[in-house]
Amino acid sequence: MAVQSLERACELVRGQSDSFTLGHARDAHYNAAYAYYQLGEFQSAMEHMEQYRQISESSGAGLDGRDYSMLCLTHYLSGDIEGARAYVSKCDAEWRRKAAADFGDTAFFGS
Repeated sequence: MAVQSLERACELVRGQSDSFTLGHARDAHYNAAYAYYQLGEFQSAMEHMEQYRQISESSGAGLDGRDYSMLCLTHYLSGDIEGARAYVSKCDAEWRRKAAADFGDTAFFGS
C-alpha cells in the first residue's frame, strides 16, 4: 500500500513547476524508489531515481553522494550496467569498496 500511495503522490505532482511542489515531488520519487528497491523491483526503483535526478537537476537542488550511490545501485541491479557506469565514479570510494565486496564485482565497482 505504501508504494501505491507514493505512486499516487508522484502522479499528483507531475507537471507542477513551483518550487514547493517540486520539493515534494523529489521526496515522493526518492521514497518510491527506496520502497521499490526494498521490494526487489529494481527497474521501477531505477525509473523513480531517474525522475528524482531530473527534478533535482532542473530545480537546482543538486545531488549528493547518497543520491549517486542509489542511482548507481538501481541501474546496476536492474541490469543497466551502462547506466550504472555513468554514476559509479560519482559515488563515495568507501561505498564503492563495500558494493564491490557485497556484489563480488571489483571489476565494476573497484576495490
